[in-house]
Amino acid sequence: MGLAFLRRYGVQLAEEDSLVRRVPVPVVEHPASGYDLTAVLVRTHQVDSVLKSLAGFEGDVLFRQICS
Repeated sequence: MGLAFLRRYGVQLAEEDSLVRRVPVPVVEHPASGYDLTAVLVRTHQVDSVLKSLAGFEGDVLFRQICS
C-alpha cells in the first residue's frame, strides 16, 4: 500500500476478511505541526530511516509497522 493508494482509496477498515468501509484521509509526505494525530505506517525495512525523520516532530504519532 503506497501513498497513491491511500490518496485514492483512503484507509480501509475491515473485519476479518471482509471490507467494512473506506475512510478518506489526507496524505502528507512531510508533515508539519498542526495535526492532532499523525499516523505513520511503514514497512519493516523502512523503520530506521522513518524513526530518524520523526526525531524532531512535535505532536502525537501513531506508529505502525507493517510486515513485508
